[in-house]
Amino acid sequence: MLSVFNEEKQSENGNQQEETREIILGPESDHTSYELLTKILMKFDDIFVKETCYGCIIQGPKDKINSIVLYLRELDPYNIFTRRRGFYLGDPRICRRLRFGGQRFGFSFLEFEFTVLKHISRALKSFDKKEKESEERKTTPEKKAKVDIQVFNKILKDMI
Repeated sequence: MLSVFNEEKQSENGNQQEETREIILGPESDHTSYELLTKILMKFDDIFVKETCYGCIIQGPKDKINSIVLYLRELDPYNIFTRRRGFYLGDPRICRRLRFGGQRFGFSFLEFEFTVLKHISRALKSFDKKEKESEERKTTPEKKAKVDIQVFNKILKDMI
């Protein structure tokens, strides 16, 4: 019996669970889905990769999928997003070829999410920028302005 959630799907060798993830490029990304596909295929093996209009879908052992996600986030940390996909690649329950066309399941929601990604990536950038600025303030002491000698002498005379 096929499982709806692909975490339960065993790989061909039977000892490691597989996972399917969608890699989604943000609208401000400098990368293309084809570029992601080639970078993944050149660096990793024993996985399935499918190029899509919004990025790509990857399927393989969980540990390999996690390392792919980390690798892709190093390329563009603010514009590459990922989420788990509930169905594995080629699942007959959602395959458009077997259903004779029609809209993709979840595509409407993905379309909505895509409109929000620009704001999320900008928020991530500003958060990191503020975090770096606060770290710099902690490490470098503030330089205080020097007091003019005449003002200093006046203060001393007033105190005495």
